[in-house]
Amino acid sequence: MQYDYTRDYNKEVVKDNLTGLMWQDNELASSKRITGSRAHGYCSHLKLAGYSDWRLPIHKELRSIVHYKSYNPSIDK
Repeated sequence: MQYDYTRDYNKEVVKDNLTGLMWQDNELASSKRITGSRAHGYCSHLKLAGYSDWRLPIHKELRSIVHYKSYNPSIDK
């Protein structure tokens, strides 16, 4: 699988150029651990990179960022 993404350090996001999905990419995103219901609330109030329509990804979208040949973590940090 090919990985093609663009990281915007100023806006603190990563855009997956293959799927068009945008992911929060900052210290808070990599350190925050919350339950599913609290995560929905967090996303619904998030304002980042000029967007306010953030949401949790569905399972298929999460699978699109997994590196199946690596582990701990299995995504590109």
